[in-house]
Amino acid sequence: MIACPAFAQDQGLVLRAFEQPPAGQAMGVGPQGVQVRSSQGDVVVVGWDRVLRTPASLVEAADAYDELALDTWRARARLERGDLVLAEPLLQQIFERAGDVGPVLRGPTGLVVTEGLLRCRLARGASAAALEPWLAWIDASIVRQPRTTFAHRDWSQEAGLPPVIDAGTELCPLLPPMWLATPSLQLVVQLEGTEGERDKASAMRALYQAAARHELGQTVTELPEVPRETASELVRDIVAARVLDEQARAAARARLESALPNASSPWLAAWIRAGLGRSLVLEEDEEAKLRGVAQLLRVHVLHRENVPALADVTLAEAAATLASLGQNDSARSLARELARVSPQSPVLSWPGVTGVLEAVPGASPSPDSNSLESEEPSVGDTP
Repeated sequence: MIACPAFAQDQGLVLRAFEQPPAGQAMGVGPQGVQVRSSQGDVVVVGWDRVLRTPASLVEAADAYDELALDTWRARARLERGDLVLAEPLLQQIFERAGDVGPVLRGPTGLVVTEGLLRCRLARGASAAALEPWLAWIDASIVRQPRTTFAHRDWSQEAGLPPVIDAGTELCPLLPPMWLATPSLQLVVQLEGTEGERDKASAMRALYQAAARHELGQTVTELPEVPRETASELVRDIVAARVLDEQARAAARARLESALPNASSPWLAAWIRAGLGRSLVLEEDEEAKLRGVAQLLRVHVLHRENVPALADVTLAEAAATLASLGQNDSARSLARELARVSPQSPVLSWPGVTGVLEAVPGASPSPDSNSLESEEPSVGDTP
């Protein structure tokens, strides 16, 4: 069903759902959407998910984006009503064919597609697969032309959806730079950059890949430089505290400890505590390992509501560390707790904790939900 359109005076731009277009003249189209220029010379880009019909003067140029406009609208409608199962395959199709129409994954159209795909993959626990759309979102969010803004930049907030990307840092709270060694990490390691990629996206890609390579047993000797901003430097310190040599790990931990009292949100505190704990358990000293376990357990106790998947990781790593120290009863107690609070977690199949779980009655490992072999739902006829 197509909603009754709203007409813009003297420009013929028609948007969906009675929405009024920006004031001004529709003066061009492109992969990002329709550009509307005001009498003062400012430009607002309207994403294709909002566009029903362009002015007659732009119809021929807009024909190339007809399918994109319909599909992005259908995908957004599904996301907004909470139907992630039907939204994901449609978003995946748009994401994969982006190269056919240019840099579609930039601007307001790209923000809908990338954030939508990120939401879908996070919802089914596919953290490794979620990295790609989050990096693409970082790239899509930048405004590359002067005096230009994106209409409905905060579309998900307008729709009342819970946030998945922190506005102040551009980080995804549910996607920390921390992995467990699973086959799905090959998705992360093999992820390639895009042409003209924003510096921050490139740096985040390299850091998350370094963290993944370390968990897969590969040696990481250096990390990339990052933009001089608190969020990027925090991610670098979390990764450095886990993957570099002993001296570099200690220096990174010192910076994380200094940052912890100033953490501006619970999820940031959880990231820092997890980073500290996962670093300390790598040290040879038993006391350091136990301090690391204490930090890992704080994430489970204090922050499970904010970052449940990360709490699963820290609880599993705490159990595995205690088992390595010969504290088998404590390790089994933590394994039981993990199986109780998160019985479907892919963390239960991590090799580092399966040995502990085998000794726990009724706690069977779950399949890795990040696997590429997971079945994709079919696309229905509804938007």
